Amino acid sequence: MIHAATIRPPEHDQHASDSAERVTIANLLRVSAETGVRVDPSAMVNLYVALKSKPLAIIAGPARSGKVTAVQALAHVLTGGDTARFHTLVGHAWWAGQSGNVGLFTEAQTRLNTGEIIDLIGEAWRPENAQRVLVACLARISPAEVAGLFSEVAFQLRHGQIMQLPGVHLTEPIPYPPNLLLIGTMDGDQFEAPGQDLQEMATIIHWPAASRGPRRPRWLSCAAGESVFLHARVRTERDACLKMSHILEQNPASLQPLFKIEHTLKQHGVVLPPWVRGQVLIYLANAWDNDGNGLFDRHAVRQRAVAFDLALAQIVLPHVTSAMVSPELADQLKSVLAKDFPYAASVLDGMSYQ
Repeated sequence: MIHAATIRPPEHDQHASDSAERVTIANLLRVSAETGVRVDPSAMVNLYVALKSKPLAIIAGPARSGKVTAVQALAHVLTGGDTARFHTLVGHAWWAGQSGNVGLFTEAQTRLNTGEIIDLIGEAWRPENAQRVLVACLARISPAEVAGLFSEVAFQLRHGQIMQLPGVHLTEPIPYPPNLLLIGTMDGDQFEAPGQDLQEMATIIHWPAASRGPRRPRWLSCAAGESVFLHARVRTERDACLKMSHILEQNPASLQPLFKIEHTLKQHGVVLPPWVRGQVLIYLANAWDNDGNGLFDRHAVRQRAVAFDLALAQIVLPHVTSAMVSPELADQLKSVLAKDFPYAASVLDGMSYQ
């Protein structure tokens, strides 16, 4: 979970020389603050960077902590307030608990959501929407939707197309549109380890506790940031390597913490999947704009620290289950993380050791 005590708030006072993407980030922080999203600004920037990196995200955190409002704020900034391209769906039929026929109503809700998502896929592929972002938010999903809808989509995204969704088998595969973002929010501080497909194709974001915002948020007008978002995003390891080689050319040693963690884990028999390093590089590449300006912080050192901290916590450490972590390995990992990566260190502290 991202805490203000562990990640320094970014500097985002708008300057005349700001890049288009830094202006979009400034708008996101301004809109989210006005709508009552009372979290560290780094949490909002992380949500933006995560969705630049992958089309799927699950936001898990305490109830009434502003998760859905945060997604609404992001969608508002990306679409310029075009509500027709942002859909909030009932993630799970919690309402059916007192109906006496939970199974029937849960299946009906699942089919309704599946139909909405299929319609959104079709809308996203319309020629007039090619340079527009569409957002679907499934609010208050349960573990059933994580194991069902999100895991099914994640598995099929490895091949770039959708053949089936819960309750529906398509007659022919549909390519997944690159401009569609699928987000789920989930109440609860704990999130069971997802399967490999979900880890690879989605970002699991642990949302911080926060006070509840206003019931009727005030939506500020702003220019749509979707063209900047779509143009700036990096989704392949090759493109990420090219971008990061330019950004870190003055300080190539910045990647050393990742290499140290990989080496330490390997010494203890923990081998990360081969795509993990690529996913870290993709996240990092998306944390800078195309001009090499940090999205978390103007200051280069602080920008690298926050971006690496989140990448290690959200991408690397989920593959290190508590069953793998002996006290000796934990101590060695802490020696790498403790000084510069407090959030990743706190995630490690949350594991129980053998």
